[in-house]
Amino acid sequence: MAELVLYTKMERIQGSQEQQISGKAPSPTAGIELVNRALNAMYVHKPPVSYKQIFEAVGLHPTTVSLALSTARDLGLTQYSGRRGTYQFTRDGEDYSRYLSLKRLTECSAILKRVLLTSPLWSGVIGFLRVNEDRPRDPTDLVIDVERRLGKTWSKSMRNTVTDSFVSILEFAELVKIHSGKIVSTIGSEEYGLQPVNKPTYEPVPTMESGSKTTGLDSYEFKEEGVYIRIRKDAQSVALAKDLVNLLSRRHSTSTLSVTETEEEASGKS
Repeated sequence: MAELVLYTKMERIQGSQEQQISGKAPSPTAGIELVNRALNAMYVHKPPVSYKQIFEAVGLHPTTVSLALSTARDLGLTQYSGRRGTYQFTRDGEDYSRYLSLKRLTECSAILKRVLLTSPLWSGVIGFLRVNEDRPRDPTDLVIDVERRLGKTWSKSMRNTVTDSFVSILEFAELVKIHSGKIVSTIGSEEYGLQPVNKPTYEPVPTMESGSKTTGLDSYEFKEEGVYIRIRKDAQSVALAKDLVNLLSRRHSTSTLSVTETEEEASGKS
């Protein structure tokens, strides 16, 4: 029987990289349309560039272009070049902008989705979307969660700006759908390292008979026939693991119900 290995998102961020992003989160202040206009101009101008060099080509106020380039940096599409305020493309950003110049938005959307799903900076946002899959949420709830992570309290206008930017970006990346003013996450658990395997791909570690006990290491572990679960010993990882198990339970119940209904229908016809 296959074993189930459960890892939370944070468990996949390694050592120093994990420490670097502690307490950080994206705070976009421009929607995807403004970001795309700025990247288009940047691609034509040939980086490195500053907002002062391209704002006329973009046709927007310099401050607006500066916010768009900063947001593109939050997205992982640009990075500072030598000094603050001067930008160059990341490798993903160059590919994104090349497709953008050809008006191939489907490819742009796919690149952005992949970048956000794998970005340590966006792990908190992705975690929020994952635990709220298929549940309509006020996008302000997401922004309040980001404020908490950053240790900030934004003004109403700033919160509205960041909210609108998040909605625009996440919808373009096909990570959410908009329904009656609320965001509905479209993320599946398969995006997050929840995967069936035939054998563990890690070194065996001591385990206890009861799943409620610990190993004395930095993880909680549970092992029974057909199941192996390992969870980092911190509140966020435990909460995320609980949500993942609940999600699997709901999906299994739905799948079982569908099979039962199909069998009943077939029996009735016969």
